[in-house]
Amino acid sequence: NENMMVEAIHVKVTGQNNAHIIESNIHFNPSKILSFQASGGVDFNLPKLSWKGQLQKFSMGKLFQLQNPMVLMLAQNKIQLGVGQFEGEVGNIHLDSFEWSPGNTQTKGYVQQLKLFQLLDLVKPQKLFRGDIKLNADWQLQFQDAVKGFVNIQRTTGDILVNNADNNGQTIALGLDAFSTQLRFGGVIAGSDAEQLTANVEARGSRLGQWKIELASQLRYAAGQWQLSSESPLNGNLQAKIPDMQWLGSLIHPDFAIKGNLDIDAKIAGELGHPRYQAKLEGKELELAFASEGLLLPNGT
Repeated sequence: NENMMVEAIHVKVTGQNNAHIIESNIHFNPSKILSFQASGGVDFNLPKLSWKGQLQKFSMGKLFQLQNPMVLMLAQNKIQLGVGQFEGEVGNIHLDSFEWSPGNTQTKGYVQQLKLFQLLDLVKPQKLFRGDIKLNADWQLQFQDAVKGFVNIQRTTGDILVNNADNNGQTIALGLDAFSTQLRFGGVIAGSDAEQLTANVEARGSRLGQWKIELASQLRYAAGQWQLSSESPLNGNLQAKIPDMQWLGSLIHPDFAIKGNLDIDAKIAGELGHPRYQAKLEGKELELAFASEGLLLPNGT
């Protein structure tokens, strides 16, 4: 990803083995510089060589900054982070805990007023969608011999805009007024060693319409970790009532226009990498137009 390609790394270490300060700047491009400072030392008393201390600074300009010293422990087969509060232009992130070792990952925290597209643009500029939507989220996850936990995401304010397919600056607002996602992890599936994973998504908007999606799959333990593969089974359903399909045409082609409303009732099965769909579609007052081809299909159902 060129947007996150590292251009330069500067590291400065002062002190001794058991007490030192590490300062670093990682340059992704002139406008993205990740800076951090940590203080601590090597602990030779533990069975395995480890570093214990505090993360004192962690920031990327005004996008986010660590607000408090954060406990940090690094070892050959273990990473542990304490409580950390991050604030900035992308929103507020509170990490209660994070711990990783082979066969064990645990984390808990929450996010408030997260600016979704500002965060996504850090990784890759978004071409099809943009907007000012803000999200709250909370999570608690545990991946050990068994899996359990949850992730909840909910819109607080803002909308999503659909860019025209040729990215000429024209947009269509979805009129979003509700969005939520719940992920649930855990629950042994009878007759197998797999654990359940379910997802429920609901969204509502004046142009988007009403959407409800329910999906279920399985996590399996392989190569020392829980995995969701392309061969994992998939089943679920999707219901949608779309009162205005104009925004769908913008996604397909800049010269393609769709009008009318559409109801969708679909069943989903198969595997994650090869899903199968069985859907009932009912459209009214449909009109399709392809300007560059001189095509117009009015009054469809």
